[in-house]
Amino acid sequence: MIIVTVKASPKQGYKKAFLDAFNEVSSLVLQEKGCIEYSIYQKDAVSNHLFLFEKWESQEALDEHMATDHMKDFFTKVTPWFEGENDMEVYQIKD
Repeated sequence: MIIVTVKASPKQGYKKAFLDAFNEVSSLVLQEKGCIEYSIYQKDAVSNHLFLFEKWESQEALDEHMATDHMKDFFTKVTPWFEGENDMEVYQIKD
C-alpha cells in the first residue's frame, strides 16, 4: 500500500478555485483502479494551508493515476496557482 501526503498553500485568492478543481477531479480519481482514498483537508476556514491525503493499493496504481489525462490536465491548470514547491511525501506501507 502507498500513502501520499501533500502540504500545499495556494497563492492568495486561489484557494476556492483549487478546492473546486480538486473536487471536480476527485470524482474521477476515486473511480480509478487501486485508489482507496483521495481526500483534502483545510487547516481552518481562513488560512490557505491545505493537506492532501491519498491511499493507493500499489505503486503501479499510483503511477497509472499520475499518467491519466485528467491528472495531467489538473496539474496544468492548478500549478500556476502555487508559489514554489509543495511538500509531498510518499510512504510505502509494509504488510
